[in-house]
Amino acid sequence: MNNARLPPLPENFNGGWSADVYLAYQLIETAFGHGLTLLHQEDGEPLRLNLASERLVNESVPLLEQLERQGIPTAFTFACAHAIGPLVCELKLAALAAQGIERQNVTFLEPVEIVHTGKRGRPEKRINIDLLKEAFTANRNISQKDLAAALHVHRNVLGRKMKAAGISKKFEEMTDDDLDALVRAGHPEEEDDWYDDPEPLVEAVTDDLAHNIRHPAIKVARHKNPFRSPVIEGNFFAALDAIVEQGIVPDGYGVLEKEWDGDYPAMEAINPGTRGKEILVALPREIWLPRAILFVQALDAMTRCLVFEEGLGDAGAGNESDSSSSSQEDID
Repeated sequence: MNNARLPPLPENFNGGWSADVYLAYQLIETAFGHGLTLLHQEDGEPLRLNLASERLVNESVPLLEQLERQGIPTAFTFACAHAIGPLVCELKLAALAAQGIERQNVTFLEPVEIVHTGKRGRPEKRINIDLLKEAFTANRNISQKDLAAALHVHRNVLGRKMKAAGISKKFEEMTDDDLDALVRAGHPEEEDDWYDDPEPLVEAVTDDLAHNIRHPAIKVARHKNPFRSPVIEGNFFAALDAIVEQGIVPDGYGVLEKEWDGDYPAMEAINPGTRGKEILVALPREIWLPRAILFVQALDAMTRCLVFEEGLGDAGAGNESDSSSSSQEDID
């Protein structure tokens, strides 16, 4: 167990894992490291050794199952299980030895056994049947493709072994009455009329999904350039250059240290969908803070220029209105 270690958390190229995934992995890693530390102590106490092994079984293994439901690759959870299993056995044996009980011979069951039959060709791969039965129970979310990759066997080989053992991936059988009872169990008694009368249920679902429905289109800006006058546009770039050169940072945009809630926010949690699953995005200060400052400098300068331009337009419209009134009076 000297070289035993947990595999690192695999990368998620879809925006990173949620905060719950990182926390679960940290808890597993902490329990694993604590077990290794106790195992390498010369005068280990039986109680502490047993508690460490029970913590791995009762806390770390369920966390691995939760990680698998969060979309963590099956190969990663299998690698973690292969590291945790022998450590649990070693902790149990060390506890027995500390109590003065003689160490017994223990055989670790390998998921795939390589058997040399003496015939030509590659050796036979015998997959543990108990492992297959457990992997394809109804409460597992393991595909045949993922399991074959984790066991390092071809998918067709795994399929033949499953067929020979009478194992298939299927859902639990449920009658219509059981399904009705399950649906009703999710609603209070006063809501049973929703199930009997579908119209209120349809309205409730419609209201619940209203925020996902495409709303009326927003008017698109007529011009890509927000400035109607080349003079105002030139004034904007000249003002921006002066602001950047003098290091002026406008307040009210959240980029000043006095506007932060504590230290610089190095991580930002975003919700890309409607399921409430957060994604943590790293915001290195040396990269994102200069960009944010430049953005707010340009935004503030552009806003002031547009307000000034709008004021000129209103003044011009007022002068035209006064001229028209005077001309009309002269005609009269």
